[in-house]
Amino acid sequence: MNQQNLELKYEFYTAYIGLGSNIGDGIQNLNDAMICIAQNPNIFILQKSNFYQSKPINADGSDYINSAIKIKTTYSPLYLLSFLHFIESQFGRERPYKYAPRILDLDLLIYEDEKYQIHNCEKLTLPHPHITQRAFVLMPLIDLNSNISIPLRGKAQEFLHAVSEQKISKILAYTHAHSCCIKSACPLSAKHQV
Repeated sequence: MNQQNLELKYEFYTAYIGLGSNIGDGIQNLNDAMICIAQNPNIFILQKSNFYQSKPINADGSDYINSAIKIKTTYSPLYLLSFLHFIESQFGRERPYKYAPRILDLDLLIYEDEKYQIHNCEKLTLPHPHITQRAFVLMPLIDLNSNISIPLRGKAQEFLHAVSEQKISKILAYTHAHSCCIKSACPLSAKHQV
């Protein structure tokens, strides 16, 4: 992972990550990704949302499996994004064209630090630019916090009506667990040490 121009923070900050997959076993892909994230000593998974199945938006391919996690991390937003992209690449994520099917998609949705709540640069926009336009993002976020506010936009609940036509269904209830409950080994642990 290229660490040039990436800032490390040493306090813990809350962030929300969206997960998606529409190639292979989506639930397994997301579970494996959560395990990899949880095994990073600078990231603690506080909660996991339910899993949802949704139709692709503006794209071809199979239905997506989506979820979200709430984390605490010492990483700055850009460093966290770089780590998430590394995990995607290790899973075999390819980007042949915009909205291509993907084995794993990890999006940094919200970063709760006053300095970074609103962030716009070439590599990262916070909050995520499509956060209020996607049911598969809003519903998992609301699972994690029914009163969650999206910086400069308002409560996530307020945007559900606008996405009510999007096809989405809860497919598996997930217990909100702490990262210490994750006991499996990360399939990438031999390839990457942070």
